[in-house]
This record gives sequence, structure tokens and C-alpha cells, in this order.
Amino acid sequence: MHSHRMNKHKIVLFLLLAVALTTPLYTQDFNAFTQDGYPSWFINPPANEGYYVGVGLARASNRTEAEFRKEADDAAWAEISSKISVHIAGSMESTEYEETLEESGKRETVLQSTAMHTIKSLSSAKLEGIERVNQTFFEIDGVRYYAVLWRLSEVKYQETLDKHEQTAIAHFRLAKSLPVSDVMGRLSNLVKSLEAVMLTNGRRVEINIGGADHILNAEVPSELEKIISTMTVEGGNTRQQVKENELPQASLIFTVYHNEQPLSGARVSFDFIEGEGTFRAGDYMSDGAGQCEATITNINYVQGSATVKGAVDLTRLKMNSIPLPILDDYLRKLGDNLAVYYTAVTSKLRSDVIAITLFAEQGIPQTDIRYLNEIFISATKANTGFKVMERNKMEEILEEQNFNAKECSTEECQVLVGKMLSVRNMVYVLLWKMGNEYRGTIKLINIETGENEHVESVKFKGNLADLADKGVPAWMATFYESLNVGRLSFISNKRGIKVYLGKEFFGELPLKDKKLPDGTYKFTFVGSGYETTKGRYSIVTGQNLKYNIELKKKSGFKAFTKSLLFPGWGQLYSSDEIYPGRRMTGLIFGLSGIAAVALNGQVWLDFLDSKKDYEDAHDLYMQQEILEEIALYKSIAQEKNDEMLTKQTNATIISAITGALWLANALEAAISFPNYNIGLVESQGSTFVSFSPNEGMSGIELKVGIRF
Repeated sequence: MHSHRMNKHKIVLFLLLAVALTTPLYTQDFNAFTQDGYPSWFINPPANEGYYVGVGLARASNRTEAEFRKEADDAAWAEISSKISVHIAGSMESTEYEETLEESGKRETVLQSTAMHTIKSLSSAKLEGIERVNQTFFEIDGVRYYAVLWRLSEVKYQETLDKHEQTAIAHFRLAKSLPVSDVMGRLSNLVKSLEAVMLTNGRRVEINIGGADHILNAEVPSELEKIISTMTVEGGNTRQQVKENELPQASLIFTVYHNEQPLSGARVSFDFIEGEGTFRAGDYMSDGAGQCEATITNINYVQGSATVKGAVDLTRLKMNSIPLPILDDYLRKLGDNLAVYYTAVTSKLRSDVIAITLFAEQGIPQTDIRYLNEIFISATKANTGFKVMERNKMEEILEEQNFNAKECSTEECQVLVGKMLSVRNMVYVLLWKMGNEYRGTIKLINIETGENEHVESVKFKGNLADLADKGVPAWMATFYESLNVGRLSFISNKRGIKVYLGKEFFGELPLKDKKLPDGTYKFTFVGSGYETTKGRYSIVTGQNLKYNIELKKKSGFKAFTKSLLFPGWGQLYSSDEIYPGRRMTGLIFGLSGIAAVALNGQVWLDFLDSKKDYEDAHDLYMQQEILEEIALYKSIAQEKNDEMLTKQTNATIISAITGALWLANALEAAISFPNYNIGLVESQGSTFVSFSPNEGMSGIELKVGIRF
């Protein structure tokens, strides 16, 4: 009995020892706090061999439990991830990374280095073995805080990396085994393989297939780019004109092709890049015809327009939806090669209720007047946005007022008619016929103000039937278009900025309500002391766009930098119509720089030629065995050596002079950088008088000088 009890005690002691040996040893008291009130394990996290450790802290006062726990967990996971440099997901971002290099041979280096350039918070669901060790609440100065301690097993983490490596290899094998025609299958497996490669924390992932070695870090991106290069896209309904506050009526059509054949199964994303909005919920994927459609359900325009980008979305081919910033950015850039842009432009086209009255002044029989009046009404309905009152309705209202409209031929009378009809505008047509030509005037009268808002003179050669079929519809379409012509305004808090449309002078800022036909225009903004700015601006009928033009001030440092890159560039940068001499200085330095570079090239080539001549002479000298020939060839070699050294000295001197010229040109660009006076400047010939605020002193400063 006693022996049995002893065996039982031994078993208990063995189990306790096993637990002690397998449980990480923390010598720290988790209930201890520092003098400042923080948990001691937060200030000095415990060292635990075989584990990555991270701590996190968050303010708990006046916040939900989910908010402060997430913030603290994110901080702890970020600390762990920074120690292991792994690409994992979370909400705390501090990302800095290199651009993916185009050369596939260099891509491996980039992919291996990305881990060292990214700090992301860790998702506990992403890495196996991560566990919370401790958590506590404490107060400092009446504010409640929450602290947490997490750890990640190094062994478990390495096992996870091994698993990712095998996953990358498996998907790469599958991608290589699929037929070329299975484009989406290959893309899907390559994306998953690259995702797994990224999760191996920069490991070199290799595989041998059929005796050929494949380095996945470099080959997978190369294969992806090859497939993308064989794909093309096109869009339907890429430009829609809509009325203000209305939705685009047509769906956005996106079509994908592979080797000019429709490609099905391609994932597509639609995103607003200008303006905001939402789309009808759906999984955007190309069908058998290579097409998919998106319908806008809500939209907020910015300055009368909104732009949507539709693109092949490779990120949706990943194994997990958890963001991987480096990979996601690379896949989006690939997808941008297969993008379509859709623009919706709002139009403030006139849509007033109007009444139309035709008056025949000469050569038109009375019997044709009623017919032509109906033609004008129908043409206005078909070719404009006006809501037109029917003639019968007009006559009914006027008859109730005992008013004879036939005798009403003045604008004052027409205003009175408009008020009786309760319309805001009247279209008043005067028409003459001289021989086989119709001439007339079309006016839009504002009934409320009595003002003549718009007038068009019209003419047409032909008979009455042609006038009804062709002339009147064209008249009304042109009248409406000119009434609703687009307007463009440029505003700025700077004065003296000149605006050029193409090469033609367009005006000076500010420019307001400039009428322009539909189209895209290239404007250039030029101002003394400011960097020239260029931009393209599109306008459509009925649009009234306003743009605030911001110009950057020129700086002496930028002039210095530009001239340091190439002589004269900084001087040209600082030149303008007020300081034209800077342009001449820049050209002189520029031509001198070109001449100096050419001269340097020539003298160093001469040196290299003389060096080769000396080496050849030296080789011949070393080959001689007869005493007389040795002396002769030694003399020749010595002569060639002296010639080489002379040319080397000359080349060195010229290079030094070139360097001095280069530096002098850069210093001149900075030292002689103009003191631009943005204000009242009067220039006459080569002299100038400038009035400008004197910074640091009260009053106005007067400057008189000579420009050169």
C-alpha cells in the first residue's frame, strides 16, 4: 500500500516537472507595476527563448471594448511582425517599399527585400501558434488603459513558412501543367503561388521541373506579366452626358480579350477615381462574350463630372482576402494595364417650359404660317431640352383672355403673352422669304425680366418642304446648342498669370464664364516668378466648370539643382518675359556645357588611343632580344609613354575646367536667381520700377533698376 502511494507521488512529480520544462519560464511578476503606474512587463517585456514577443497599449476610457482591444492587439502584433519582418495584414500601416523592378532578373532581390520594408499588424488568424500571454487594466491620472502581451512560437512560425513554400510550389506546378488556353486558370494559380512566395518572408523558393530549375521569386511575376501582355480590354458607354443630379442611364460595359478572343471568367473591379458613388451589388466577372456590366446606383459629381475606372482585378484571385500591401499594389499595377475609364458629365441644359410664336414678315403666305409654327414646335421638342406648350393650349388660354396674338409683333407684347401663358420664356421667330431663300431671327425672351437672352440669325435655301424637314430642325438644334454652350472659368489668388490655349493667348487670370464648344482643350498658365503649368480640360454642352489654378513659385534651390544636372537649365528655368536675359545666360551655359562634354569626350578618347599605342609599343619592346633593337624599341615606347602622359594631363585639366564650369554655372543659377516682385511692375525697355510690400517693415518699398 505504501509502495503504491509512493509510485503515485512519483507520477505527480514527473508530470509537474514535465509541465515546468515545457512551459516558458517568466521570472517577472505579472502583477508588478512601475512607479509611473505601468505594468512592469509592458515597460520591460519578458525575454522568452524560442518566441517572438510583443506588447500593446490602448486607452480604454470612453471607448468600446472592441475598439481598445483591437488597438492594443494591433500594436502588439506590429511589434512581433517588425521582429520577424513578415508580410501580414491588419489595420495599422507604416509601409515603405521599393517599386517592383521590370527586369525579371532583379525582381527576386526586390521580393526578398520587401519584408524588411514593411511593418504590418499581425492577424492572429494568419499565423499559427500566436497566443495571448497576459492582459490587464490600469489607471494613470484618472484615465483607464488596457495592456496586452502576445507571443509567437519561432518553431510554429518556421513551420508556417515551410507550409507557404510548399503551397507556392504546388500552385506553380499546376499553373505550368494547364493548357495555354486556360488563361484564368493559369492566372489564378500564379497569383496564389506569388501570394505564398510573399508569405515565406523573402525565402528563395526553388523547384525543378523536367530537369529545369525554376526560381519562383522571379519566374512567377514574369509569367504573370507575359499573360497580361496577351490580354486587351475595351469599354462601352465610356462617356455619358446626364442632367444635373441624375444617374447615368446606361450600364458601364467592360469587355476582356485574350489574343483578340473574348475571355470569360476574368474578375473585374469598378472604382470611382473622381467623384463618389456606389454600384449595384454583384460579382463582376466576364461572361462567355468576355463582357460584364456595372450599374451606378448613386453618384456625387465633382465640378460636374465623375470618373470610374474598370480594370481586371487580380487581387480577387488570391487565396485570402487579407491585404498584403506589396503584393496587392503589384497586382493592381498589372491590372491597370487592362483598365477602361468611364466619364459621366452633368449638363445644366435649359429645360424650361416655353411657348413658340412665329411671325411671317415678308413673302410667306398666311396659310403657311400655322404649318411652320407646328414645325417649329415639333423641331424644338425633338432637338432641344425645352418643354414646349402646344399651340392649341396657347390659343385656348389667349382666347379666354380675349387676346389677339396675331397682332402681337413686338417684344413688349410677347412678354405680355408669356405672362398670360404662365411660361418663363418665349421663343419668338421672325421669318422672311426672298426668292428661294428663307431668312429669319430666333429670339429667347425672359418673361420675368423682359430681357432678350439669346438671338440667332438664320437662313436656308430651298422650298417649304425642305425647310420643314431640314432647315428648321437644324436651326433649333444650333439655337439650343449655342444657348447652352459650355462655360469655363479659371480663378486664382494670383494676378498677372497669362493663359494660353495651345499657342494662342487666351487671357489673364481670373477668367470667368468663357464660352467654348464641346471638346478637350490644352491650357498653359504662365506667370513671372512661377513655374509654368499645363493642363487638359474637357467641356460639354451645358457645363459650367470652375477651376482654381495653383502655381508653384520658382526657387533658387531648384534653379541650382537643375543647372547642376546640366549647364544652363536653371537659368532657363528662371527666365521669363520680365527677365529675358536669364534665357540668354542659360543658352550660353548650355552650349558651353555641350561643347565641354564633347571636348572631354574627344581628349579622353585621344588619351585612350595613345595609351593603346604605348601598350603596343611596350609589348614590342618586351619581345626584343637583340641589344640594338631593344634600345630602339625602348626609345619608341618611351616616346609613346611621354605622349600618353601629356594627353592624360591635358584631359585631366580639361575635365577639371569642365567641372569648374559646371559648378560655376550652378552657383550662378542660385546667386543670380531673380528677385521676383509679384505686384505692380512697370517695365520699359531694359529698366524697371517696382512697388512691393517691404516685409518686416511698414510701408511700401520702391525699387529702381536695370534688367540684363
